[in-house]
Amino acid sequence: MIRFHNESAPLVILLLVSNITLSSGFLDVFAAAASYVVNKFFERDGLLPFDPKGLEKDLRDSLFGQHIASDVVLKSVTSFMTDRKPNKPLVLSFHGTAGVGKNHVAKIIARNIYEKGENSKHVHMYISEHHFPHKEKSDLYSAQLKEWISKSVSSFPRSMFIFDEMDKMQPKLIDTIKAFLDYNARVDGVSFHNALFIFLSNAGGNVIAEVAVDSWREGKDREELWMNSKEMETKIFRNIFNNKNCGFQHSSLIDHHLVDHYIPFLPLELKHVRQCVMAEMVHLNMTEDFDLADKVAREMPFFPEKEKMFSVKGCKSVRQKLALHLRAAEHMVMMRMVVVLLSVMMVYVLLMDAVVESTAEFDPYKVLGVTRSASQAEIKKVYKRLAKEWHPDKNKNPEAEDMFIKITKSYEILTNEEKRASYNRYGQTDNTHPYGRGHYGFHHFHDNFYFDESFFHFPFNNKGGRDFADSKYTLHFNQYVNEVVPDSFKRPYLIKITSDWCFSCIHIEPVWKETVQELETLGIGIGVVDVGYERRLSNHLGAHQTPSILGVVNGKVSFFHYAVVKGHLMQFVEDLLPQRLVEKVTDKNNQEFLKSWHELNKPHVLLFDQVPSVPLLFKLTAFANKDYVQFGYVDQGLSETADLLRKFNINTYAPTMLVFKEDVEKPADIIQAKGMKKQIIDEFISNNRFLLAPRLVNQKLFDELCPVKQFHRRRKYCVLLITGEEESFATGNEAFLSLASTNTNDVLRFAYVYQRRQQPLCDVLLQNKDGTPPQVVILERRNEAGKILYKPILGGWNGSKEDKHKLLEELERLQKDPSILNYDAILPELNNEFASMFLIRWIYTAFDYLSEIIDDLLHNNWREMMPLMSLLFSALFILFGTVVIQAFSDSSEEKQRKAKSNETAKTENGSPNTSNTSSRPPKKSFVEVTELTDITYTSNLVKLRPGHINVVLVLTDATKNILLSKFAKEVYSFTGSLTLHFSFLNVDKHGEWMTAVLEYAQDAVQIDTDEDEVSGRRADYTGYVLALNGHKKYLCLFKPVYTGEDLDSKPEEEGGGSRSRKGVARSRSTTLQIHHKLDRLGLWMERLMEGTLPRYYVPAWPGLDKITVNK
Repeated sequence: MIRFHNESAPLVILLLVSNITLSSGFLDVFAAAASYVVNKFFERDGLLPFDPKGLEKDLRDSLFGQHIASDVVLKSVTSFMTDRKPNKPLVLSFHGTAGVGKNHVAKIIARNIYEKGENSKHVHMYISEHHFPHKEKSDLYSAQLKEWISKSVSSFPRSMFIFDEMDKMQPKLIDTIKAFLDYNARVDGVSFHNALFIFLSNAGGNVIAEVAVDSWREGKDREELWMNSKEMETKIFRNIFNNKNCGFQHSSLIDHHLVDHYIPFLPLELKHVRQCVMAEMVHLNMTEDFDLADKVAREMPFFPEKEKMFSVKGCKSVRQKLALHLRAAEHMVMMRMVVVLLSVMMVYVLLMDAVVESTAEFDPYKVLGVTRSASQAEIKKVYKRLAKEWHPDKNKNPEAEDMFIKITKSYEILTNEEKRASYNRYGQTDNTHPYGRGHYGFHHFHDNFYFDESFFHFPFNNKGGRDFADSKYTLHFNQYVNEVVPDSFKRPYLIKITSDWCFSCIHIEPVWKETVQELETLGIGIGVVDVGYERRLSNHLGAHQTPSILGVVNGKVSFFHYAVVKGHLMQFVEDLLPQRLVEKVTDKNNQEFLKSWHELNKPHVLLFDQVPSVPLLFKLTAFANKDYVQFGYVDQGLSETADLLRKFNINTYAPTMLVFKEDVEKPADIIQAKGMKKQIIDEFISNNRFLLAPRLVNQKLFDELCPVKQFHRRRKYCVLLITGEEESFATGNEAFLSLASTNTNDVLRFAYVYQRRQQPLCDVLLQNKDGTPPQVVILERRNEAGKILYKPILGGWNGSKEDKHKLLEELERLQKDPSILNYDAILPELNNEFASMFLIRWIYTAFDYLSEIIDDLLHNNWREMMPLMSLLFSALFILFGTVVIQAFSDSSEEKQRKAKSNETAKTENGSPNTSNTSSRPPKKSFVEVTELTDITYTSNLVKLRPGHINVVLVLTDATKNILLSKFAKEVYSFTGSLTLHFSFLNVDKHGEWMTAVLEYAQDAVQIDTDEDEVSGRRADYTGYVLALNGHKKYLCLFKPVYTGEDLDSKPEEEGGGSRSRKGVARSRSTTLQIHHKLDRLGLWMERLMEGTLPRYYVPAWPGLDKITVNK
């Protein structure tokens, strides 16, 4: 056993081990293990909730030119998946030439049924020439195929089987499959009614092609072809049934009509192949290029030979063709780069030559005609003379103007000590360092030379020069922090991270421009960050590669991780917005929605439109005004909204927007327009941001409802009702609302406040009068510090006609004489009644932080997360290892210290103190001890669980109470161990068993046998303790040892000398001496837990006859 003689040794070793482990790739191993565990145990691979609309959309978006297949597949799969008890499995047979989409449709079906799509373990793909290549092994293949299908369906009834190249499959294997497809068929007790079988075959492709060509030659549209056109399905059926080269020939599977549908896949036209190329571009994360797609599509072979109408290969080799064009395009880009670099170098050489020439030509000393040692007085004198001589107004020489400029420039240089010294030292005419000598000359040369990089038609440029359209969106760090982040709480921002010489940036540029043009009209903020010039901002955003696209909402950054396509970008922006901004409203919940105005303290806006999803423009409007207005959406196409349309007389031909305030039965305002633009909606919402009489719930609302007076024309007066929430105030509150609804004066704003919720504000307004709520106060805010002028309306407010009349009179007087506001005060800031609790805010913050970490882990920021992951796993590894070492090992010093304390410490009754001997604290306040009898013998010993030990105390009827009490005290601290059990054995009843067991431990049993034989007494086993391991069949023995520390015993020095050792042994029958028999039991239990006690093995435990009571 390894023992540490220093308490810090385990931790030091663990640190060394952890460093070695981490340096040798621990994180890689851990990541692989974690990935395996996640994939194995946590990644789901079950059924998706079947969505017919999702399948329809998938077929429409990714299947080109196959309207027949799309229609039949949608109807048949939907019918089968929604049938709770189908009477047979679904069997579909796809027929057509190569590359028309048969395999693709099978994958579409799989990804709309299973969570992992075609990669699900429940989707089984069999290819004839791959899985069943040898005809002579058809019997073996048949047995294997039957076993595969049966096992798959028995473990997962909704399994899917795809058989490719069915026309090449051996007939015997087809007959094997047939057994699983019959009506009400059960094979080996397993039902296959919920399984799906899809057959893919080129057989019948020539028939389908002939029908398509004939139809085209007859001038019919492709979409006019259907299953029953020219008996297409019947022709396919006959063709494959009678074809000698087809595995379906005279097959019982066809003869018994077990195939539900023979689905024809039409040959593809040029436009369909072009769509395939465009789809491949999206898949490869390329910018969609129609011209390139058309070029690739036209290179495919077509038939008939003259008309070249239909593609021979369909879309099968589209990706390879596209890859060739991409490589050619890359070579062209590299060539153009070389041309540009050479051109730039040539221009640079020309510029430098011009600079040198210009610098050499210009000498301020020669221009003024002075020496290098000329004084300032001499230079000034010469300058005045030359300036008069060459002034353009006096000198009519054509060169006079240029000469005057040179004279002036020379004077400026030579009268400035720094410029003169710089020129004298470097021959330079400005104050820059010598390596910047081309600046002046460059401008001189630039006057006569214009360099435009667009001459080379290359997209790279200097800062802001790549795309002039991006320049207006360029963001700087301070601009982002001070403008974009605060503004992101009102509208989302879409930001592109780019840099010079970024090839991928070129590919996404057309899509970016098109998307930005559309998003800007919706009010979305756009930004562009050039990493070369704004490295600080890009690091702040966490963007470490180009190109990157990210969104900012509520100050939170989210990265775009999908193909750069306009649809994906639009969806990304929509996903940035918080959930439930707009509530779906129907006939059932419209009253609940509208009546929540009082609780939310907001007007409610309803948009009526015919599209099923909420328009993005409406969501953006809801986000910008979420603090003021509650938004709802009514889908006019649903039958559940018919009553709402009738109630408010909605015209279904154009979007309609209604705003409701306190009256939920009648809209306060309405707008209807076919092209509802952002400006129209914003103006409509701005005019209806507040209720007629809103409740003051926070300082922000108070500031906007009752703004501070800036000048006379913008003066606003607030008519404030101080009231309560109780029923007794309801009449007065309704009367106040009624009065506010008749107000047409924009200078007056009506509002109310609950005294209990805004106590500090109400205390200030009511301090100068002796009334109590409800009270009406007219006030005007004078500055941002809270100063107001106000006047309370005397007599309180109960909503009577007199109260209304009195208030209206005061308001009329106020219009004529503002000085009637004769009180002033400083208002405290209002409490935010809608402020979320601290715990809720903390939970939201933690959720956002975790979401950001998960997003980094799942996508592109593994490298940035590695230092944090390394630190985290190192800490966990060290912590876990330390706990394990401390749990399973103690130092030698600790053991010696415990042993000494157990020998010296005494309890009140004289026993050793063993309260701290167990590493695990006791679970109970008592010791559970059972008697070992013939009834408990088997469970407590013979069939004791592996690793468990039964500690048995041996006693007699006379010593039972004394020894059990002492035994319980000694072993109490060990009761926390889950592997220890405690029992006692009465030797008066079971002495024969005790003798039989101790026969195997004779070396340890030394009980003064000579004396016992002489006296004729039996061996005394009282106070013995046996530790019995029932599984491994061994025992450990504790023998009572008298300590000699009996305080009650008298000294033996008088009269008879000292007593002999045998005399002490014979006198052990007293109560006190029996009590001392277990004095060393605590130390023995410590050694038992350490595993250092000698073990005595037994070949077999004595039988039940040995444990029975003596007769």
